[in-house]
Amino acid sequence: MADHPVIPTGIKCLRDPCTFVTSHPEIMSAHLAGHSEAPIPIPRDKEQVPAAVAFVAHADAVLALVRKKDETYGGAWQRQGYMGNMARILSKTARLENMVWRDQTEVNEAPGEADESVMDTLHDLMALCAFMADNIEEGNRWGT
Repeated sequence: MADHPVIPTGIKCLRDPCTFVTSHPEIMSAHLAGHSEAPIPIPRDKEQVPAAVAFVAHADAVLALVRKKDETYGGAWQRQGYMGNMARILSKTARLENMVWRDQTEVNEAPGEADESVMDTLHDLMALCAFMADNIEEGNRWGT
């Protein structure tokens, strides 16, 4: 299992010609463990594919955040549809902009604001973008 990549949003299996698709990371991980072929290499050399390496470095944190928020909110991202996801993305980007301009990259120190770091907000935005992409693919504009 450790040799297989975990697809944080569980979009689709990367094995050709496999067509397995799920939105549940745990199901995708179990599916990938069943493949007998050699593992898909994840680039680790920043000189070769910097963007891929940067994404992989944050994927585990985003997946942990998604699991935590799913325990708290359930499938709220599906109930909101992609229009609701867009509203959340706009709210998070406004928070991020204010934190960065105030040079509060470690913890948001604004009165009345949540104790959330810039990195927490960035990881939240990554998850929200994946949720929105899934809702767009499903044609879920206003929620379920």
